Amino acid sequence: MKRSIVVFVAALSGCLTQENFPERVTLAACERLQECDASVFDTLYDSTGDCRDDSLDVWEEGADCLIEAGCAFDAEAASECIAEVREGECGDLTDLLGVASCAQAYDCGLTDLIDAGACVVF
Repeated sequence: MKRSIVVFVAALSGCLTQENFPERVTLAACERLQECDASVFDTLYDSTGDCRDDSLDVWEEGADCLIEAGCAFDAEAASECIAEVREGECGDLTDLLGVASCAQAYDCGLTDLIDAGACVVF
């Protein structure tokens, strides 16, 4: 019985949510930057944690802005985004906005995007 509870809790902790997406995508991006361009990474950061900390605020603020504007978080698209960041070609990952699935992590209508335009800093 205890084992099944531990497995269930572990499975839940791995779930991608609106709240943990910014941290997970920035961590994946930082790990790939370190893999794909170690000289740039080493010039800018001392560790993957430093990289994540440096860009996390921007992602969190942008995500909060999109949600407040009425956009809906799409966990499936967010998961595809992270997979694309982790597995994509290094040349394709120089700008996360260029990763198509990352743009789909938030489902926004035109009005939502206009409302979010004032505060999105991605």
